[in-house]
Amino acid sequence: MASKNKHGGKRKGSGRKALYNEPTERQWVIFPLSIYKQVKQYATDNNISFAVAVVQIIKNYFNQLKG
Repeated sequence: MASKNKHGGKRKGSGRKALYNEPTERQWVIFPLSIYKQVKQYATDNNISFAVAVVQIIKNYFNQLKG
């Protein structure tokens, strides 16, 4: 018996594609309402999900720290 693929559907190439090329970790985060609204607006303006917006904002922050 073949091992069960944990991502995708029965047909080859079907199912939702991974967003990242590395393992992910699910976390709960509590935002102040003012920050939530800003991130939500950023996501809406860029036609991306809230989660993707958070990742982009954090990546940009760390890239700025590197200089």
